[in-house]
Amino acid sequence: MNIIFTFIYAVNARIIFQIFRKKGKLMKLNVSINGYGTIGKRVVEAVVKHPFLNLIGIGKYTPDHEALLAIEKGFPVFAPKNSIPKFLERGIKIEGSIEEMIKFSDVIIDCSPAGKGIENKRIYALNNKKAIFQGGEPKEIAELSFNSRCNFDAAREKKYIRVVSCNTTALCRIIKPLMENYKIKNVEAVLLRRAADPCDDKTGPINAVKWSSSPSHHAEDVKTVIENIQISTSAFVIPHTLTHLTYLTFNFNNDSPTKEEMYEIFKKERRVAVIENAQSTAQLIEASRDLELKRYDTYMVYLLMNTFHKNENKISFTIVTPQESIVIPENIDALIAQSNLMNKDEAQKLTEKILGIDLIKNSMEKIFSNPLTIESSIHA
Repeated sequence: MNIIFTFIYAVNARIIFQIFRKKGKLMKLNVSINGYGTIGKRVVEAVVKHPFLNLIGIGKYTPDHEALLAIEKGFPVFAPKNSIPKFLERGIKIEGSIEEMIKFSDVIIDCSPAGKGIENKRIYALNNKKAIFQGGEPKEIAELSFNSRCNFDAAREKKYIRVVSCNTTALCRIIKPLMENYKIKNVEAVLLRRAADPCDDKTGPINAVKWSSSPSHHAEDVKTVIENIQISTSAFVIPHTLTHLTYLTFNFNNDSPTKEEMYEIFKKERRVAVIENAQSTAQLIEASRDLELKRYDTYMVYLLMNTFHKNENKISFTIVTPQESIVIPENIDALIAQSNLMNKDEAQKLTEKILGIDLIKNSMEKIFSNPLTIESSIHA
């Protein structure tokens, strides 16, 4: 046991050195990722690429292959103090305790399983640390529910921020631009949620469709970001792993957008891909694989224009949400906004450059564009 504590002390010296390391005149923000699951593993890869951020480490609670994968990638792994012997017994190198990781961080991005954030927040508060939580936590956990498109500047100097869920993120990216151009009377959304992420071998169903009482929680979650929107949501869980789908109906007080006007609005939205001729989620995922995107992550919501329908002051269409990756840019933007490091446009563009979002959007829109649209743009 003395050997363990001597090792931890030596590691702390290395961490302290990192904390006071400067790049030119820029002091990097020291960040830890508490949890290394679907979101955590993606966030940490974005953090290490960001010029303003310095990774202290990741918090891991189970001595499993994911911990070894993180070490293989060069990420410092920390564990609960009383669990360190279990990690060492499995031959997993531990840099120190999670409590120490938190102590030497400026901000913690909490990517722990839904519901555990409340417990973790007490530790962050005791250490007077800022934190960013995920959408699986209740809104009361934070001062602000965050969506970069909607309320980036409101996150400045907030101690605790909650990045809303994947579905809420997608809804906000679609609703906000339409609100800025038209007077929305109300929104109705029917969500077809994936049953489990591809890596999940515990969740189902595998041969059933599940539903909950309407309205689903998504409507209230959207209102934590966009307060003055009238929205109702229903949700179904389907035996599928690749994405969520949402069928949306917008009712407007006056005019509603035409298909051409929808193109004009959303082609400017850097985190929305406007596509015309895709026929299935399988096509979208296969294209992502063929583009050699890591984990086929695309980070953006797909607006399926071949599902668009207009009837007087009402429009309807379908969106596709890549649930594993869509909130990753939101986490990075929340971190930058919270610490007041950059303005909104600069921060978003840097995040998008790090993740390659602009190239992904251009590629997916080109692949799934209507040929007539491409031809007309050539002759314009």
